[in-house]
Amino acid sequence: MGSMTGLGFRDNSFDGLTAFYSIIHVPREKHLSLFQSFHRIIKPEGVILICMGPDEWEAVEEYYGTRMFWSHYSPEVSLQIVKDAGFHIVFGRHILSGGERHYWILARNVR
Repeated sequence: MGSMTGLGFRDNSFDGLTAFYSIIHVPREKHLSLFQSFHRIIKPEGVILICMGPDEWEAVEEYYGTRMFWSHYSPEVSLQIVKDAGFHIVFGRHILSGGERHYWILARNVR
């Protein structure tokens, strides 16, 4: 079993990457290093499509019968972290789906 916080892929391995409803469960202090890792494994001009939290929040709460950890920054901070990791933002927007609101980011790898 692997973890997205320890990606062992070679540099420039992928044209793109998606992360839906997963980064929000990684401690937010690890988000910059996570996106730097994404930047390393995505080819130049490759893209990422990621789902982030709709606002700043960190908590452990009951979710469908189990304890679940959430950790995310505000959309503005998440956008800045993605930029700081070496990506150009194509769009960032709130999207309501299934009664839940999340912040989606599409970004291109620039080198």
